[in-house]
Amino acid sequence: MSGIANFVLFHVNQIQVTFLDDIGNSKTILGTGFWVDRQGVKYFVTNAHNLRPQMKLGSSCKLALQTLKIRTRILRPTGWNSISGFHEVRLDDQPIFHSSADVALLKNPVFVSMPTDFAVSCFQYDDLADKSWLQNNLHAMDMASFIGFPGKNGKPWYDEQWNLAIARTVNIASLPAVGYSNSQVPTTDTMLASGLSFSGSSGSAVVSHEKGIKLGEGLSGGNYFQPKLIGIMSGHWWGEDKPDVFQHSGLSYLTSSAAIISLMNA
Repeated sequence: MSGIANFVLFHVNQIQVTFLDDIGNSKTILGTGFWVDRQGVKYFVTNAHNLRPQMKLGSSCKLALQTLKIRTRILRPTGWNSISGFHEVRLDDQPIFHSSADVALLKNPVFVSMPTDFAVSCFQYDDLADKSWLQNNLHAMDMASFIGFPGKNGKPWYDEQWNLAIARTVNIASLPAVGYSNSQVPTTDTMLASGLSFSGSSGSAVVSHEKGIKLGEGLSGGNYFQPKLIGIMSGHWWGEDKPDVFQHSGLSYLTSSAAIISLMNA
């Protein structure tokens, strides 16, 4: 068992992002993001490359962020409803970008217009694994799952009736204590994972599985660790010239939760 509760899927939302250039050309993409609540302050977290097309298309790209919409759903006393819809958020001075890692966030985003029966749910700040936890408790070959909205060639793989995120399993492939450094990955604070990330997966929450043995009260040992939010799925986001290491290799990379925490504290 993973130890990850089913309701975690509702913490993860699909995004619809529209870019516009200086002569009126537009481009719309779909991606993933998730919510983190820190003592009542809600952060929406996604990849920087989902909001900055230059990271994928190069510095000559003239597209700029025009609108960001987040898919939210109806919450009733009986629980979540299958009815969902995209709702635009006010950008103002947002989003906030990390200086070198592939992560961006919106702090307490305000929706332009959203019916009162629509809602979001959040990971808690304590769910995030800090740098010490990653260095001491996460190991190469540990199991994790990334939760998002993948697809290919414009065809969604997630549940279309509920428009609900799906989970896919990965193994940590690099040494978390030192991170992952490779000339084919241009951003910082990364880890390599053995698992397939596809279009739409960028921004997926990556959650480690529980491990060890949970012992009874007063007993020591067992090396039990509960699931933690260890990062955000970041690869693959290249076009036709994607690096060979990410072509049919079964490898993906994620940006660590330590980068998310540092951006929240910036």
